Amino acid sequence: MQYTMQGPYPILCRGSCSNYTTFASDARAAYQNALMWYITRDQGHWNKSAEILNAWGSSLQDIIGTDTSLLVGLDGD
Repeated sequence: MQYTMQGPYPILCRGSCSNYTTFASDARAAYQNALMWYITRDQGHWNKSAEILNAWGSSLQDIIGTDTSLLVGLDGD
């Protein structure tokens, strides 16, 4: 619940303009908070997971750069 999002960004990129690690960190935090909600039923975990997913979902417009399919497959949890 104390996690501070590192994103979101409108464009995710891998290669010469590398900012995908923020996406990876935020995706993992959303997943871990969802798991913690399932285990504890603490509404704060649900809220944090939803906040992260909603922020990225409403902001992300494109994924560019090298290995975009690999980026989404590995870091999209």
